[in-house]
Amino acid sequence: MPVQGKNGNYRIVVELPPTGKKRNRHRERFHGTKKEADRRFRELKTLLDQGNFVDRSRVTLGAYMLQWLEKEVRIAKKFNTYKSYRDQYRNLCRHDIQHIPLQSLTTDDIQTVIAALVKKSATKDGGLSTGSIRNFLRVLSNCLNRAVKTHRIPNNPALDVVIPKVVRNERNIWSDADVKQFLQYIKSDAYPINERLYADAFELMLYTGLRRSEVAGLRWSAVDFEKKVLIVAKQRISKEGGGGSYLDDPKSATSRRIVDLTSNCVEMLERIKGGQILAMSEFSDPWPDDPFVISRPDGSTCRPDTFTAAFRRMVRRQGLSQTTPHGLRHTHATMLNEIGYQLPEIMQRLGHSSVELTKQTYVHIRLNQYSEKLQRLDARLKEDDND
Repeated sequence: MPVQGKNGNYRIVVELPPTGKKRNRHRERFHGTKKEADRRFRELKTLLDQGNFVDRSRVTLGAYMLQWLEKEVRIAKKFNTYKSYRDQYRNLCRHDIQHIPLQSLTTDDIQTVIAALVKKSATKDGGLSTGSIRNFLRVLSNCLNRAVKTHRIPNNPALDVVIPKVVRNERNIWSDADVKQFLQYIKSDAYPINERLYADAFELMLYTGLRRSEVAGLRWSAVDFEKKVLIVAKQRISKEGGGGSYLDDPKSATSRRIVDLTSNCVEMLERIKGGQILAMSEFSDPWPDDPFVISRPDGSTCRPDTFTAAFRRMVRRQGLSQTTPHGLRHTHATMLNEIGYQLPEIMQRLGHSSVELTKQTYVHIRLNQYSEKLQRLDARLKEDDND
């Protein structure tokens, strides 16, 4: 019997599609008349026939998102993407919204959290940037979309949340004076000999605009000295907790690319390779058949995150403008723009998926960039004044 009970207390049972060999049933208590209970049963059957039925559950948003991350995202996505998604889960866990039952979650609940994040980002103590807030909302919406597809909720309440306007924080990039000071320093005797490989990595980033993971994953087989090009075919990813690293495919399809090299960059790479050939003769243990361009004297490789620590030390020692290894990629893109590269050319060289990303995020206006042009304007106005 689909409706059981009497005297205003009824139990409604609806047969659901079986899961494997087991029968699957939805049961719920209903208080009212027998006629009302029958009507409720027919409503549930109609929803089931239309594919809109959602079985009642007390699982919270936080619990469901964690399950989605560990059982689906971790398997289907690249590890770095999984880590990024998990960071957004941690942001979720800082708010009471994680304790709300998934099926009770509303647009207003999510909007309240977004408003709090936006308010905090505008204060002096910082917090998430508005770009990060957009990423948080995107990941949460992806999670809720999955809940809709698996019939846990009837619709996605994140779709109607108002997204704040993105105000991109201007990244600190190096001036020509910073670049010159850096190049002079890494080629001087003052630079620590045990960190020479990091200096080579940073210089290569300035010359090519490669990501630190791409530099760490670059093998000599991907460098063509005769054609003056290198091929970005792999990247090196740091494992969590300092547990080594591993090779992976590039970040995206557009990240797999050919990068032209300047003559000075080729000379630098030839110097690095010559030093490795010398190191091979000094170590009894054999080097890999196809060594990495950035290697320790014994031929072993480096975790990409060690570049960041070494870079911080170098910036601190030399009093250079604060930036990061990724800031060198921004500096490279900006210099290309200043010497006349068009945005589609910069996009292709950096391995971006869109010109808009290159334009908004990587090409910057540096201080005194137009000083030489303004001097010519000064001279012209002075000439006109003498007429």
